[in-house]
Amino acid sequence: MCRRIFFSFLPGFGILLFACLQLLGQISSCTEISFDVPSAQQFPCGGTVVDLTPFASPPGGSFSGDGITGNFFYASDAGAGLHSVSYNYPLPSGDMCTVSDGFSVYIADQNPLIDPGVGFLFCPSEPNEPLFGNLPINDHTVFLLNGLATFPPNVYSPVLEEGIDTLTFNYIDLNNACPGITDTLLIYNFTEEEWQDTLRAHNDPSMVFSFCTGDPIFTLSPWPPGGTLSGPGISGMVFDLSVAGPGLHEIYYSIDTESGICTATDTLLIHVIDSFQPQIAISPSACAGYEVILRYDGDILSANQSLLWDISGAEILENNNDTLLTVRWLQPGDYHINLQISSSLSCELGTADADIHISGFSVFAGDNITVTDINPSTTLMSSINPELGNYTFLWIPAEGLSCTDCAAPVAEINAPTQYILTVLDDTGCSASDTVLVDYLFTKSFYIPSAFSPNGDLINDLFRPVMAGVSSGKMAIYNRWGQLVYESTDLEKGWDGTVQADAADIEVYLYIITVVFNDASIKDFKGNVTLVR
Repeated sequence: MCRRIFFSFLPGFGILLFACLQLLGQISSCTEISFDVPSAQQFPCGGTVVDLTPFASPPGGSFSGDGITGNFFYASDAGAGLHSVSYNYPLPSGDMCTVSDGFSVYIADQNPLIDPGVGFLFCPSEPNEPLFGNLPINDHTVFLLNGLATFPPNVYSPVLEEGIDTLTFNYIDLNNACPGITDTLLIYNFTEEEWQDTLRAHNDPSMVFSFCTGDPIFTLSPWPPGGTLSGPGISGMVFDLSVAGPGLHEIYYSIDTESGICTATDTLLIHVIDSFQPQIAISPSACAGYEVILRYDGDILSANQSLLWDISGAEILENNNDTLLTVRWLQPGDYHINLQISSSLSCELGTADADIHISGFSVFAGDNITVTDINPSTTLMSSINPELGNYTFLWIPAEGLSCTDCAAPVAEINAPTQYILTVLDDTGCSASDTVLVDYLFTKSFYIPSAFSPNGDLINDLFRPVMAGVSSGKMAIYNRWGQLVYESTDLEKGWDGTVQADAADIEVYLYIITVVFNDASIKDFKGNVTLVR
């Protein structure tokens, strides 16, 4: 069974409500369903959102009507006027109870606008600027500067520092208790010192203005706005390439502040060309293994063009935006370089070709070799491929070498030494190699037990057979303990005489002190027999 309910919420306005059968839980009648929006909520302003759940009982139902999304009434979706909203609650029987209330939405039809005559560019020496809007100035239509009332009221005073101010024209509808509706304007302040530096004929200083004659028109974006562009092909803020034609065009942007006290001008060069012709510049170095610089030297490229390099046989070491390349050829020979321009524009695209000769040769300083303290010299045998050529040699270090500018010096050393050979040809190219001459210290010492100083040139001297000795001392005594010979020259030896007379045939005592090349010291004592 259903019951009809009449619910009046505004004078002269009513809604027919239907309460349907069956209740949920303890709800036994549609009369127990309520939906009552307080009068304070019935007049939302444009943009207001009202949560409806506090006004409906019991909870758990759904809402329908103009401006309804879920449990919320959106005044901006409903629009200005009178709107009915229903609360729908299901009973256990499956019937639906519906209770309705309404909203009156007010949206102001007078939007405040700042008078277009109000300026937006100022420098500190400018006079105060009166502020105007489309609505009369009163207690409810005011100007705010950065959220605060202007001082003096409704007047803008230029600041002493560079920056941006926000001017707001605020309209408050007191009759309907709606918040302010506003219009805003950004005001730019510049110090006199930075006024000229701030000006730009286009707001992207990194952009390269290079175009083809068939490209579309280009819109410039000066900064700050409000000035005047002039020059070939300029119409307003637009540069028309077809009107300007090929060439290098100078575009001017000038701007004044409100009173004209501060003025500034900026210049922009725009290059319009019929075709892009690449050129290749090559650094002088052209030796195998050396770095070679390749540089694009053609027309200025725009963002729509890119370079395509084809470099035969080279290793690319570094690439700087395709305009500057560092490359290296490891093998001598003749190589070809091709450069093309790729573009999405309508320009005619040229190509550039270059040939480069890479000079070079290889050098071999010889195999590593080992010498001993007994035979400490060797010849360093270098070789060059190709053999024919005008070569200059340099060996380092120079110690122990018979020559430093020859192909095969003799090295005589007393310690391991690594030699570096650098060879230059008549083109300025060079190549290097190293060779290690190792030094083997033998450290040997042998003392004979007899000698025969009879003049037959065989075993006539008593001396040690040694290697790796830097110095020493030898003393010889007869059987009575008398010193018969003493010397610090171990190589000289004793000839079997005492004060120029032949010594007696007998057994003698020797004492030898030896200092080896490694700075170690050793004493030797023993007997030697003199025979004739």
